[in-house]
Amino acid sequence: MRAICRKESLFEGGGLETMAVWLSTWSGRMPAQVSKPVIAIFAGSHGIARHGVSGPSEAQARSYVGSISAGQGALARLCAGGNVGLKMLDLALDIPTGDISQDVALDERACAATIAFGMEAVAGGHDLICLSSVGPGGSASAAAVLAAMFDGKAWPWVGGGDQQHILLREIAAIDAALALHKTKPGDPLEMMRRLGGREIAAMAGAIIAARMEKTPVVLDGLAALAAAAVLQHMRPDAVAHCMLAAQPPLARAAEAARIIGLEWLALESGGAGPGVDAVLGVGLLRAAVLAAA
Repeated sequence: MRAICRKESLFEGGGLETMAVWLSTWSGRMPAQVSKPVIAIFAGSHGIARHGVSGPSEAQARSYVGSISAGQGALARLCAGGNVGLKMLDLALDIPTGDISQDVALDERACAATIAFGMEAVAGGHDLICLSSVGPGGSASAAAVLAAMFDGKAWPWVGGGDQQHILLREIAAIDAALALHKTKPGDPLEMMRRLGGREIAAMAGAIIAARMEKTPVVLDGLAALAAAAVLQHMRPDAVAHCMLAAQPPLARAAEAARIIGLEWLALESGGAGPGVDAVLGVGLLRAAVLAAA
């Protein structure tokens, strides 16, 4: 699979060479290395899930977290076989955020503390950090954040399911949230606090910490894209050290990624759960390092 690169990208030509140059640029290492990568999965729950939106149920999310913690499942096996570190970070899965269709997701203190937690969570001397998330209502919350920043409409950010009644419920809940939380233009952190969740805040913190440590980042999933969009709206080059693991399946999400300058490693998602696209991306980046040697 080849990488997709915008014409205005700093690195033209695409393919493994582009990946190797990106790694070297943001790590400051020549040649680049991917010897100690880690995948961090942030797990949290959202009050908006009570409306029956798409995504995993609370029981399914708990099962996933438990399986990863026990070293079971596809992601754990792929990480073990590929010498990739794996962190499962439970962000109070038992305590949903506020229902954003009726209240704010997080108060200011909780949002700031979660950003700080995300910054600390990626410590450990890694040379590549991959971020993903899981939890009931997570995709609806991410869709709300992205809609608030880009077009104010819920429907372009919702999809991927074949149960129309669930999608309609999700769109209605997100539209209600957007109508309730009208934030000032240019205030992305407030959008994240009101509409996002602990996963988005933690991943935003992790992205900031990685930039400070000169560590490239691979983002996996809609919530990770939302975290990147929040930071890019604060500073144009804030996520230049990041790439997406795979092209977003939603056309509006792929367009948003291009707008904020994010490229992706693979043309299609593996579709096997949170973090799987990221671990496959680690393999591509390691191939790029070998090809450039």
